[in-house]
Amino acid sequence: MAEVFGVCLLPATGEFSYDTVPAQGARWNPTGGPYGTGALMPSAPINCYYAPGGTKTDYSYALDQLQAAHPECQTVALVIAWFGNSTNAASCQIYPSTTYVAGLFESWTGSAWAGANWQCSNLTQASSGLIPISLTNGSFTYGGTPSDQSVVRCIQDLKSRGFRVIFYPFILMDVTGEPWRGWITYSPDLSSAATSAVSAFLGSAATSQFTPDANNLTVVYSGSSSDYTYRRMILHYANLCVVAGGVDLFLIGSELRGLEVVRGPNWTPAGATDADGHAIWDYPFVAGLTQLAADVRSVFDGAGLTKNLTAWKNLIAYSPDWSRP
Repeated sequence: MAEVFGVCLLPATGEFSYDTVPAQGARWNPTGGPYGTGALMPSAPINCYYAPGGTKTDYSYALDQLQAAHPECQTVALVIAWFGNSTNAASCQIYPSTTYVAGLFESWTGSAWAGANWQCSNLTQASSGLIPISLTNGSFTYGGTPSDQSVVRCIQDLKSRGFRVIFYPFILMDVTGEPWRGWITYSPDLSSAATSAVSAFLGSAATSQFTPDANNLTVVYSGSSSDYTYRRMILHYANLCVVAGGVDLFLIGSELRGLEVVRGPNWTPAGATDADGHAIWDYPFVAGLTQLAADVRSVFDGAGLTKNLTAWKNLIAYSPDWSRP
């Protein structure tokens, strides 16, 4: 049998798919409810199909099986998805969502089912302004964003099992054709409009607007609940990783190739020269990622999760795409 030293934990979606606590839910019929006239469907298991009655989650079964089959596995990349609704950086929103808009949830207390919420920061399934997940042939195109509480419990469980944890935020494009996130871009570039488009995509969420909530396993955001931008996503999860006690590696994104190559008005083939004589170019998204990495670093450092290159903990990186046109 081949050795496996690391895995990506998928599917990246599913409101409670990564949870150690069993959950069940009732959603409106996709052809009715928020989409027309319909009825609330009966409550059904969400994450405990292999243990009827709610004694153990599918995630827990899967990790048990992974460790039994591959005890040499050392690293798990936890993939968590938000959604994008345009390949035009100027208008693309980056947002969490649920397939249970206005639905009901329950979690297993160990002896009974009790009411619960899907939650991502200040948002729940009952929040106004949620952007719904699209339908394909009468079914939801994607599952919902994993709830904050399930993400925290998953990270803590992975660490308790001895895994090194990579936190991997992911963008799924919920537009016609489900294009690759690397197609988000702006054209024409070489303009102040291109810089403005990238700024709109990144947004203005600041580190001071996020407060880790260890009691409720979430992050309070003082900005607009409908601020659906990239910085909000990344800074939210940086603070959620603080709630979970830290991770070994935090990615600030991956494969946003179309944004990386957008040029601002000051770009030249040779590049400008800074005060130290180093060449610089005008790539606004690259500059934005640099600032975002620094902001995540400040969140981690402020929580005592300082960079440790000896133990390879509390590190920050960006995962580029290596393909060529």
